[in-house]
Amino acid sequence: MRIVIIYNPQAGQKKTRLLDQVKNALETAGHVIDIITTTAPGHATALARHYKEGAYDVICAAGGDGTIREVLAGLYPSPIPFGIIPLGTANVLAKEILPNEKPATIARPILQNHYKRSHLGIVQRKDGADDAYFGLMASVGPDAESVHNVNLRLKNHLGKAAYAVSFLKQVLCRSPVTYRLTIEGVTYKVGAAILSKGKYYGGRFLCAPQADLSHPEFQVVMMPEIGRRAALVYAWKMLRNQIPSTPSVTTVTATAVYIESDRPACLQIDGDPGGPLPASFCLSEDSLTLLHGMS
Repeated sequence: MRIVIIYNPQAGQKKTRLLDQVKNALETAGHVIDIITTTAPGHATALARHYKEGAYDVICAAGGDGTIREVLAGLYPSPIPFGIIPLGTANVLAKEILPNEKPATIARPILQNHYKRSHLGIVQRKDGADDAYFGLMASVGPDAESVHNVNLRLKNHLGKAAYAVSFLKQVLCRSPVTYRLTIEGVTYKVGAAILSKGKYYGGRFLCAPQADLSHPEFQVVMMPEIGRRAALVYAWKMLRNQIPSTPSVTTVTATAVYIESDRPACLQIDGDPGGPLPASFCLSEDSLTLLHGMS
């Protein structure tokens, strides 16, 4: 096979050895590998649009969650298989589809052509802004605000722990926001919500056990209690994988959701800033071929 790897060197500065090991595993199996380096935000999308026209049999993204989302946006709606080489801090989609991040594990679904067809999530706004695509999940609440306000310098030093610091700052220093979700004509008022296409939140924390990336639907996990204490309790339960069994948490299946807030607030998509509310969420009409390492 001819495989192109769209590589973001900014996301992968500390993991170039992992990229080299995956490349070597693919070349050892007899495949031809080209690595194309991105040079600016949005470049990965442009590269994916260019290379999906048939020169390659597989397109891979090597970088963090932002790089993966950019490549997904450029690749859609092509049926060319899409693989992930996780080099970022959180790697939320990679953790949903790979049991670990060892070179052999990353290379295996590419070599075996093991895939699932998966619909992308789409964020739409009335102000005419371009649609935003995501592969795994979106959320509103203190976690989304923490993603928007995380200290990037601290993130470079602490990794995922920087998000925990930012989360605590948002909970303790910012007044709670009330979010209104409209699903099939029913409105829910909540303190936080997650729209997930997969089972896990933030990597390995069980959030929506009934979800499956191959199903064209969201599992909408709503945490209705509002306030600082409630946010901390929900966060603690998430860390202990207790969200699905928490009596106050409601989960509904949906294909379209509208979210607004009682004052300015943001959302996050696949671990990256997703822009301001209000916003509508739906699923892509066509599906992508996502190379998948889980049984």
